[in-house]
Amino acid sequence: MGLNQNEIIFKMVLPHESFTEENIFQRLQSLLWFEPTEVLMMSRGVTVPYRTESIHHVLRNEMKNSRFTFRIADSDEHKNYVSFTKLRYHSHISLLFDGEHVEVSDIIERLDKLVVNLDAITAFGMSRDDFFWQNNQDPKYYKKHNKPLSDVKIIPDPILTNRQRVDLRSLPGSVGYFQEIPFTSSWTMWFGPSFFNYVSFEMLMAYEGFWQKEILDRTCVRVSLYEHPWEYELPENRELQWRFKRYMNWDKIVEGLKTSGEASTASDPAIEFLTTQLAYGGDIRVNYYYNDDRQLVPRSQATMVEAYELQKNGVVVWSNITKL
Repeated sequence: MGLNQNEIIFKMVLPHESFTEENIFQRLQSLLWFEPTEVLMMSRGVTVPYRTESIHHVLRNEMKNSRFTFRIADSDEHKNYVSFTKLRYHSHISLLFDGEHVEVSDIIERLDKLVVNLDAITAFGMSRDDFFWQNNQDPKYYKKHNKPLSDVKIIPDPILTNRQRVDLRSLPGSVGYFQEIPFTSSWTMWFGPSFFNYVSFEMLMAYEGFWQKEILDRTCVRVSLYEHPWEYELPENRELQWRFKRYMNWDKIVEGLKTSGEASTASDPAIEFLTTQLAYGGDIRVNYYYNDDRQLVPRSQATMVEAYELQKNGVVVWSNITKL
């Protein structure tokens, strides 16, 4: 693709309720680890110089729109940028930085705070180059860049007749989406409390193949599959991606969500998280609500609750099943 292999991309998904003018303005400076030079209103194709004294006015006007994307970037071919996007279902923050000149740990620390403070649903980070190849569906790019097609599966395009495309399910780091929420197996990932409306918190925490795992706040979890984001081509790291993808069964989850379009709501959750009145030495209590058929259902419809108390490292210190 001709991209700088030191470039790392992060993508974060937020509920619209968190994507407010006040929240973004309060945290904008923590996202500007670089010297910004311009602001791009990408939805309108307009670029203006970045000026500290006017940036709030520029962003305020842009955020009045129901759909938008604006990007704050540097002058070095946009090797560093932060972009804000509002789509139909959710809002998004994306970052790109050159890891050769920026401490990755510093960006991780900033994102940890952002994910927690903005109640992010999920986020992920990976090499920009790998992000492209793991999600490119056009076989022509492989031929153009002399990359073998032997490791990917080619299938008929379901929309365009007489065309072929790469089956992204044949790649370990591809991203599947449901209502703009990404489900992926990448270098580093964050999962916020509302993400566990779609998958089991206990299942995620029980996975033993992480290089690093940390509960940041309540049920906000950051995990890394391997240490260095640029080492994605190492066979052992590709295998780590495959193992996690298969363990979580991302393809089936996305397929099922697209079919049913269902997830439990925050006001009547199927999975509940508690951080107070913990009696067994844990840091978090997780309640799963089931009906008589052992299906996760909203709390108001449940006939039993399966409870776990966990420490921050994911160790279960207590569990119990109670009939309701």
